[in-house]
Amino acid sequence: MRPAPSLTEETMATDLFSLREKFFTLRTTKEEATKRAEDAEEKVKALEAELAAVQAASSSAADDSKRADDAEAKAKALEGELFAIKQELDLLKDKVAGLEKERAAAVEEAKKAHQEAEAATKEADNAHKEAEAAHKEAKAAHDEATAAHQEAEAAQKKAVAAHDADEQAKAAAIAEAAAAKEAVAAAEKRATEAEAAAAAAAAGVAEAAKAKETAAAAELEAAAAAAKKELAAAVSEKEAAVAEAKAAKEAVAAAEKKAADVEAASKAAAEEAAAASKKASEEAAAASAKAVEDAKAEAAAATKRATDAEAASAAAAESVKEAAAAKEAAAAAAAQVEAAKKEAAEAKAALEAAQKEAKAAQEALASAKEGSAAAKEAEAASQEAEIQKRIDAAVADWNQKHQELHAEYETMKKQQAEFLAEATKW
Repeated sequence: MRPAPSLTEETMATDLFSLREKFFTLRTTKEEATKRAEDAEEKVKALEAELAAVQAASSSAADDSKRADDAEAKAKALEGELFAIKQELDLLKDKVAGLEKERAAAVEEAKKAHQEAEAATKEADNAHKEAEAAHKEAKAAHDEATAAHQEAEAAQKKAVAAHDADEQAKAAAIAEAAAAKEAVAAAEKRATEAEAAAAAAAAGVAEAAKAKETAAAAELEAAAAAAKKELAAAVSEKEAAVAEAKAAKEAVAAAEKKAADVEAASKAAAEEAAAASKKASEEAAAASAKAVEDAKAEAAAATKRATDAEAASAAAAESVKEAAAAKEAAAAAAAQVEAAKKEAAEAKAALEAAQKEAKAAQEALASAKEGSAAAKEAEAASQEAEIQKRIDAAVADWNQKHQELHAEYETMKKQQAEFLAEATKW
């Protein structure tokens, strides 16, 4: 029979039981602590994942905020660029309107230049016609001067012929006057002879009267009758001769007067012909000179008008060139307008893109604000993580204490084994 245990054995058994209880308690506590550590580790992992997600969300929120700021800055830049594009578009519109006005003015100027060119051409044609008319007038004046000169020559020839005729008439008158003088001389001679005969008859009468006394009366009377008859014949002849002489003198005077008149008329006609010829020559020369001067003046005026017309035509050509240049400028302006329209379309597309980007930026900003809320949540999670960190520190401290307890348990287990070994020996 085994002896009763001593107090030391009881004490040791009690201690061993206590140690067993403590061991089971510690094992349970260890399991619970291990489970709690695993749960805590899982929770730590979950918190770490959540913290990473929060940090990622915070980083994403920061990125979103940065993107929002960038988008907002880009939106502002796009708004500024859009405003600049609008201003440039307005300037282009103004420029296009100015170019349209310049094109319209150039077209009007080209039309005006064309009209001026047509007017200059018409004026040149008129000047040419006037020059031709002036040339015809000069030719007509020259023809008139030639005709006047020919008339003057004809008048001079006529005057010469009249002078020759007058000379012939004068010679004829002189010859007639000479014949009349001869007739007068003959009549005077016959009158003288008649007077001599009358005197002889008177003497005969006287002699008859004297002889009457001495001759017979019949013979005396017959002689007296014959003498009277002869005296009457002589007186008649004398009277006829005197009348003839008077007529001859009158004819001579008339012939002389006619010759003087003819000579004066011839001289006057010659002088008049000379004056007419001189006047005609002077008038023809003056008319020819005036016609030539007028023709020269008209030709010079026509030349000037033609030169002006050529200058106007050249100016019109320049205006046409300017109009063509203006047309090209208008085409260039139209091209610029098309380019401006294209730029405006691009600007509109850029505006729409900018509006889309601005909208995206606004959405990003809203998202960033949401991210900011997430950041606040992340901050809260960070605080929770800090708390968890302290929890983890507490868990780590508890684990350390658990390890210490486990080490103490192992020590106690070893002591128990040693004690059991000693007890077996007992």
